[in-house]
Amino acid sequence: MKKNRQPYSGAGITENDSIVGRGMIAGIAFIIIVVFILAVVQLEKSGDCDRKGGSCVQTSGRFAPPATAPAVIKSDRPLTELYVMSFCPYGIYVENAFRPVVDLLGNSTDIQVRYIATVPGNTIDTAQSLHGNVEAIEDVRQLCIAKHDPEKFWKYLAAFNTQCYPVWNNPAAFSACQKNITAALGIQMPVVDQCTSGSEGLGLLKADEARSISSGAQSSPSLLINGQKYSGPRTSEAFKQAVCSHFESPPSQCDTVPSSQPTAASGSC
Repeated sequence: MKKNRQPYSGAGITENDSIVGRGMIAGIAFIIIVVFILAVVQLEKSGDCDRKGGSCVQTSGRFAPPATAPAVIKSDRPLTELYVMSFCPYGIYVENAFRPVVDLLGNSTDIQVRYIATVPGNTIDTAQSLHGNVEAIEDVRQLCIAKHDPEKFWKYLAAFNTQCYPVWNNPAAFSACQKNITAALGIQMPVVDQCTSGSEGLGLLKADEARSISSGAQSSPSLLINGQKYSGPRTSEAFKQAVCSHFESPPSQCDTVPSSQPTAASGSC
């Protein structure tokens, strides 16, 4: 005669219930272990990770470490290009802050002021800049002074920026100011005027238009040194250090702190 099984001790839990519960727990644990093993195997095969010392180092994808800064391009005589619009206040601020660098390094590096404009036609009256045709004409005038009287170019910029730019929207005052400062500096204006109004000046502006497009310098001011864009502080000392970092062998002037330290306001046109 079969004996009846006694109820399993516990609050209404039978022995069969306990066995089933233990089985479920074991099954869940087994599934977790299998999933973990599969994940580890997949991780080992992943092209995005390298296993190093028991850890996974991400090598690609959206969590990849940021790209390192490009190496500084050095040369014996760095090319420094400042792209501006002649009536852009932020470009003018940077020109003023850059002047001490020109005084220090002008003989050691090739420093060029270039102009951002659009030249759709073959005459100067078709040229346009942010502040209209009058700004584009001044861009050309500055290019012509830089070409035909380069030693007086930065002196002209300094005088123009402080005296003429503030009255650029008053045609009579603006014209009188230009005549006064060019006469005071002894600039040979017949040559400059011929350049400004003719094909020579237009060709200079078209060349700068092409350079600004190819280099991506579309806002005033934009500073490129050996083709690499500068985005640091806008101070004379910071500009000097940036230029000096591009020399193969920095000249002794790189150890000199500029005597004047104008700071350019942030912003662009």
